[in-house]
Amino acid sequence: MSRSRRRREFKPVDDEKRVSEERFRFPLDLGNDFSNETIGPVHEDRTETDGFVKRPARQAPRPSTHMPKKENSSFIIKKAREIPSAVHGLRKKQADQPASPSDEKVRERPFEDDTNYDDIPSVIVREIVRERNRKKARDESRKKTAEKKRGKKAEEKYSLKPAGRPLGKNKEDLLEEKIPTWPMGTEVRMKARSPEKRSGPTQSLPSLNMLGRNQAPDYAEEDQQLSEAIIRAFKTVGAPATIYRYVSNGVIGTYEIQLSRSFRINNIPRLKEHLIPHLPVENMRIVAPIIGTSNVGIEIPVREPKPVYFSTLFQKSSLKLRKDDFKFTLGKIVDDQIFSFELLKAGHLLVHGGGDGEVEHLIDNLLMSLLMNHTSHDLKFTFALSREKFSDYKGLPHLFSDFQSLGSGECLSDVMQELSSRQNQFRRAHVRNISSFNQRVSHANKKSVMVVVVDDLSDLVRSSNAATLNIIIQILKMGKPLGIHLVMRHGDLSAKIRYDLLQMMQTRISYKDDKNQVINGAENLVTGNDMLIQIPTSNKPLRVNRGEIEQQTKEKILTFIREQQS
Repeated sequence: MSRSRRRREFKPVDDEKRVSEERFRFPLDLGNDFSNETIGPVHEDRTETDGFVKRPARQAPRPSTHMPKKENSSFIIKKAREIPSAVHGLRKKQADQPASPSDEKVRERPFEDDTNYDDIPSVIVREIVRERNRKKARDESRKKTAEKKRGKKAEEKYSLKPAGRPLGKNKEDLLEEKIPTWPMGTEVRMKARSPEKRSGPTQSLPSLNMLGRNQAPDYAEEDQQLSEAIIRAFKTVGAPATIYRYVSNGVIGTYEIQLSRSFRINNIPRLKEHLIPHLPVENMRIVAPIIGTSNVGIEIPVREPKPVYFSTLFQKSSLKLRKDDFKFTLGKIVDDQIFSFELLKAGHLLVHGGGDGEVEHLIDNLLMSLLMNHTSHDLKFTFALSREKFSDYKGLPHLFSDFQSLGSGECLSDVMQELSSRQNQFRRAHVRNISSFNQRVSHANKKSVMVVVVDDLSDLVRSSNAATLNIIIQILKMGKPLGIHLVMRHGDLSAKIRYDLLQMMQTRISYKDDKNQVINGAENLVTGNDMLIQIPTSNKPLRVNRGEIEQQTKEKILTFIREQQS
């Protein structure tokens, strides 16, 4: 029979006599003799004339309607299996070892306070002051206990021993015995000498005094004759204008032109064709509008350029802080700002076009920026060349391998092995990039950032060396998070680059290119020291003029690094 049916069932009177019921009195019915009265079970006398009556409430509560608890099964996993870490292993506390005294809770002493709380009239304020004093005393007690623990730990770790003689009597004798003194005659504890010699850094970074001379101080002076010629040219064209501002980096000068409100913006593309015949210049680039203003910018090469030396680039940028952030500098932007960027964000670099000397100076700026702030433990680089270049870098401790030829079948095979090794190690350590891996391991096991210089990619594309080309594609796909970066030069403009390869090169540098194969606007550049740089964090290319490194400065820095190795 169901439970609900059983509750509504009626029973005869004879069964009801067996049920006992406690007497309950309401508070209003309680008398003075209630405390002496014993309350016992009361039975109601019912006659047969009552017939069937409803079953009274039970004395005991009804059984719970909740489902019974299931017993623990042997198939239930009570604790997950501990998976050992690839870096730290599986560290378990041994049950046999007794618990250290530091694990036990320090019992706090009872709170003692001299404050007279009776003088405080308010009860609320009194409790607030008492709780504040109690907390202050508790913090002081915990602080003293922590200091004692640190002192004991230092004694055990460094095996400190008391001095041989007490202080305060004969200081001259103590100085002769080379025992350190302490004011007020306090006992001095001396650290025992370690039997092994401490191993520290054995290499130091090159000094800033080796960078050579800076850029001329008068590099930003305006050419008044050219400024007057520009104003006359605008008047001749029929668009009167004024020069709002002039900015120069020493190689390219930028004139910020303010036109009248009636000038139509759709006439700007044709403005260059009408202005060049009236100006004493051959090359000119128009930027319209300048970001943040309604003005038009005209970029014209300086008649007497003042080169931007590497010393100026290094000392006037964040590189002078000597941080371990793998920043490099290449030159100055046309608005007189130094171009510097992090290699880990830049990814892989492509240098498109340019002469052999220009590209070699550009890569020198990149490598010298990294060599100034990073030792051979943090930075490695290797060269895969089609011609004999970069011979000054031979013999450096930063070289990952010897110079390799792009025509050989084993070219960059060692880099591919390092790529596979790092990929497996990062997977076992459950990390995705080199920064996370180096934070988890010791200094000796850290991975260095690697720069692979490839010159020339167009020669490799023409050749039948498919193995090296496949290795480069693998590095482009997986190298950036693993700390392996490619710096490739594509010198032959007639040889086109595959679109999928171009998309994997995050940072692109283009010299003058009439076809705009890599960056739009490269047809307006000047042949020589003039380039556009497209970085992954910006959708607008920057016009940059590279820095100049003197051969004497370069030899000083490289010689210093080689001497550090010996």
